[in-house]
Amino acid sequence: MLKGIEKYLKVYMEDFMFIEIGQQVTESKKDISFLKDVPIPISVERVAHQIQKEGFERVPFDAMVKGMIYTLGVDKEFKYNEAYKKFLYLAHPEIVNYILYQGVQLAEEEKYVDAIIHFRAVLVLEENNLNAMVNYGKCCSDIHDTSKDLEEKKTFKQEALNTFESILDSHPDYPVAYYYLGYLSVNQKTYQKAKIYWKKFLELSDDEDKKEEIMVKLAQIEDYVIYERGYTHILNSEFAKGLELLLQLEERHKEWWNLLFFIGLAYRNLKRMEEAIEYFKRVLILKPSQRDTINELGLCYTSIFDLKAAEKYFKKALILGEDHEVLCNLAVVYMNTGEFKKAEEALEEALALCPDDPIVLQWMEKLDEITGTIASTPKINKD
Repeated sequence: MLKGIEKYLKVYMEDFMFIEIGQQVTESKKDISFLKDVPIPISVERVAHQIQKEGFERVPFDAMVKGMIYTLGVDKEFKYNEAYKKFLYLAHPEIVNYILYQGVQLAEEEKYVDAIIHFRAVLVLEENNLNAMVNYGKCCSDIHDTSKDLEEKKTFKQEALNTFESILDSHPDYPVAYYYLGYLSVNQKTYQKAKIYWKKFLELSDDEDKKEEIMVKLAQIEDYVIYERGYTHILNSEFAKGLELLLQLEERHKEWWNLLFFIGLAYRNLKRMEEAIEYFKRVLILKPSQRDTINELGLCYTSIFDLKAAEKYFKKALILGEDHEVLCNLAVVYMNTGEFKKAEEALEEALALCPDDPIVLQWMEKLDEITGTIASTPKINKD
């Protein structure tokens, strides 16, 4: 669980310096002789003024505590963590609750990364601390929601998902995890999972306000659930089942180009080409440069042997970008029109883009068979 986000945390260690201390340098009278020869992280800002006056002869106890918390939270594999853990437990009998409290305060101030570091430090001290896990997951989700960086958003979203899923491994009836997993699933556009998580939350939770909130959300995502079920059937070659579900949504969501696309895809695979062409053309009204749709229109026209129209759409798709599948489809059109040289050129371009594609290789073999047969056919002597 503590993997994947370290690169976003390590920058926070730039505010710390490592020093070696003697036995009598802290303001506490507790025996910390075990720290001899152990590098101690301290906040430069926190001790800068005092160091200017006294050097390293007296190091504030809280500066050492803070440095060790941040080191544990940033790098759980750090060489001296065991010594830091021993010191922290010695420094404060309720150190875990203290770090948790600090983390919650930082989260409320929207200092989410600092908060995450504190919750991670708790999880190094107590691996299965539920409060730390929940708050850690929440802060990861908050960073995903507020970050402008796409990679950072993706990393923290995945960390939040991993965290709440791990909570359910040890606490399968913990409603808060289902609550957040529902939201994270909606964000991933996995609406069926969101529905399952939120229904489980409603079953387990006693929080009436949140239950009312989730009932509203469930109503809002129901059409997305139907859409997801529908296109999943189509992707699994269950075209009639998918079509039945998706057609329920058409009247309410005529602006969903992807809904129209999957309806068209179902019709094409059910050999109902007129309906398929109609829906693909409606997609292009909403999204004129949707290359997959243009390619699908080419396939539809190939199926009804309108090869001139098929060629037009495949060429239009290629204008939007090279694609080995579209080139292969265009080659098939040329093979049907007897333009074998053009077919060969298109297939060679496709192989250059994707040398191991089995479909392209299959059509290249087919072309070789056809041209070989033509070349070996005896010519009739009309004389």
